Amino acid sequence: MKIGIVGGALQGMEAVYLSKKAGYETLVIDRREEAPALSLADEAVVGDVEKERHVTEALTECDAILPANENMEALVAVDWIAEQAGVPLLFDLDAYRISESKLRSNELLQRLGVPMPRKWPSCRFPVVVKPSTGSGSTEVTIARNETEVERLVLHLRGEGLEPVVEEYVNGPNISIEVIGDGSIFTPYIVTDVILANDYDCKRVYSPWRGMAQAADELARYATLTARALGLRGIMDMEAIVLDGHPQVLEIDARIPSQTPAAILHSHGINLVEEMVKGLVHGRMGTPTVPQPRVAVYEHVVAKGDTLHACGEGEFAHVRHPRIVEGLFGADEAITDHRPGMDGWTATLMMASPNWAALRERRKECLRRIMDENHLSRYLDLFPEGYGDPLTGLSDDE
Repeated sequence: MKIGIVGGALQGMEAVYLSKKAGYETLVIDRREEAPALSLADEAVVGDVEKERHVTEALTECDAILPANENMEALVAVDWIAEQAGVPLLFDLDAYRISESKLRSNELLQRLGVPMPRKWPSCRFPVVVKPSTGSGSTEVTIARNETEVERLVLHLRGEGLEPVVEEYVNGPNISIEVIGDGSIFTPYIVTDVILANDYDCKRVYSPWRGMAQAADELARYATLTARALGLRGIMDMEAIVLDGHPQVLEIDARIPSQTPAAILHSHGINLVEEMVKGLVHGRMGTPTVPQPRVAVYEHVVAKGDTLHACGEGEFAHVRHPRIVEGLFGADEAITDHRPGMDGWTATLMMASPNWAALRERRKECLRRIMDENHLSRYLDLFPEGYGDPLTGLSDDE
């Protein structure tokens, strides 16, 4: 099985990592020679999927195509190439057209009765001001009065972006993936998303160890939404838990980054392999997990005398990464680290039988990084009111 992955940034790294763990041959295509996923793949092609013939030819030689980017023109081109060549596509363009706009997806969620944060001005301050399109924490800002809202809305519109303004809710940030084949929709594991001080995801714990009721509610909302979309591919749903119940923040109908790798390490479930089973081989279903573990997936940067936890946006600047087993005691790492380097970036992945054992293992891994790289400081910053349930750290520590 050869998987053609279109996009070499964060989603591309996730897609190639999972594909290789499933034993698939990987081809990564990106227009940028420095795209980090290119160095992880078995085969790399630099080119424009919209314009260049050699890129199209490379994709038609694959057994399945997995788009891993958020460029609508490129996604439309890949959808057309897959249809013309008769190659299975692990992606639903129609569902993505809805999810890539928070305005359109919010309308869908509201119609389905999915609970969400209240929209301004029908809510109290503070509020979140964010663009309707795009993922991650880019251009996401907190406003505490009407003057700030007006300024931030004008800024987004000046950038050609449509603003979304909604109530700021504070609580555990959780996520779930659903895979569908158009008629069967399977929800997977609810994970715990830990935020950096810029609201970018820096760490994932799998599974979320909070209330089962909230996890079950999120799985139900995600499945309901996937069914309404007629999903043929993968989507994720992100929520904040408020008073024991999830408030859904957004959906994204494309391969996510970070959470799938955490699920692989905790439960042995490979979401790319699940898509291939369902969409290529017609065998949708929930895999059996006899002995699930608990896992952490996190980004770190070593620079100067400091090791600091960083969000995925900062990790995306990694140069020529590779997959390394056992780095500083982690199970695996995706990293540009080389012995003696003065600055490097890594995503660390490790699993243990229980949370206490994982806490100690993670602590030992970070200690080894500090000692072996002669680092004197560790920074792990959080947004106001947030923290880490495993370490007990928060924004004021």
